[in-house]
Amino acid sequence: MKVASILLLCLTVHTHGILGSTDSCVGRCNTSPDASKDCQCNTVCGNYGDCCTDYSSVCLGGEYSCQSRCGESYNSNNPCHCNDLCQQYGNCCTDYDDLCSGDEYSCQSRCGEQYDQNNLCHCNDLCQQYGNCCTDYDNLCSGGGVGDLSSLTEALWEADVNRISGSDLIVDKQSFVSSVPDRNDLSSQPLFTYVNQASISTGTWPTFRALLDNYQRLTGTLDVNSAWESQEVQSFLDEVLGTQVMDLTYDYLQGKGYVSSVSDFRAKLEKMWFEPYTRSGGTLDTSGFEHVFVGEVKNGKVSGYHNWMAFYEDELEGTVNYYGYTSENMPNQILMQFRLDADNGSAYYKELSSILYGASPEFELAIFTVCFMENRNTLSTFTIDGGKVQQVQTWDYNGQDYIGSAYFSV
Repeated sequence: MKVASILLLCLTVHTHGILGSTDSCVGRCNTSPDASKDCQCNTVCGNYGDCCTDYSSVCLGGEYSCQSRCGESYNSNNPCHCNDLCQQYGNCCTDYDDLCSGDEYSCQSRCGEQYDQNNLCHCNDLCQQYGNCCTDYDNLCSGGGVGDLSSLTEALWEADVNRISGSDLIVDKQSFVSSVPDRNDLSSQPLFTYVNQASISTGTWPTFRALLDNYQRLTGTLDVNSAWESQEVQSFLDEVLGTQVMDLTYDYLQGKGYVSSVSDFRAKLEKMWFEPYTRSGGTLDTSGFEHVFVGEVKNGKVSGYHNWMAFYEDELEGTVNYYGYTSENMPNQILMQFRLDADNGSAYYKELSSILYGASPEFELAIFTVCFMENRNTLSTFTIDGGKVQQVQTWDYNGQDYIGSAYFSV
């Protein structure tokens, strides 16, 4: 009888500890291993074979799942989380790695892509219909990621790794111009005292700078684009479209319905900025890029010319003379006056021209493009650099999908 009692006790313990458990995962998902419990409810319990019987039903779905939650904002009411910081704080949902980690599970830079059966999830207009969207589709591709213009422009400012700043760029604004019509040279030195050559020899700068000598500034003069110059445009687009600035811009525009795919985005950029059109009634003498970034001479005056790098290059060549500034706005924006000396010996003035010095070419291209698509022929107001208010004015040319002009307005 004594031996039988011992065997019965052992059988009872064995059955309780191995064949079944009275412990549950309710309220315990993703907790650390607990030796006082008969079973566990964490991501490694499957490896050790000690998961509670309700682990799958309680911890692998619903509020404990990252399904359609990847990249969400932190919410203290959630029992587990699916954002970039959850791994740091050890509170990710158990399926975070499966659903939210790896490029193949994300719509980053994939919004509007063509269907590919080899993809593990999809980022096009039909994925919701077929229930096979990547988990961050709503955040990145449906206008929910970067909702308004200021959210986008703040993100672009943070992502602008090719911006020149600090000791790499020294600006000498010198004299304040109180009377614009007088056209008096009140500043004896160049605007740009120093630009670190190493900083503008990497990133997108080389392909951008290569474009600056491809244009004839006098309107009515045909811009002949050689095969080499056409390739320089493609190389520039290749470079800028590989930046996070343009990734964010594409995701925003695609989410708002302004572009349908990456190829459509590139085609629209190429047309609005680089396709030649006429300002003289016949000759293909201009483009959006030439007007805004390089500048033109029309009716005896400089028009456009809103890029700081083009101005810096011309100061090095001795073809532009900085007169002074009339106003400024943080960060890095001034309204200035200058004289452009042409090869024919003539001098052309720009009484007021706005530039945002230090900004990368992709940053300006991105902001001008978004403002043109979203608020064509009007003033767009937004913030950058932590809430500093900026405005951009855009114009089309004769109602066509060409950039007529775009500039930061003071």
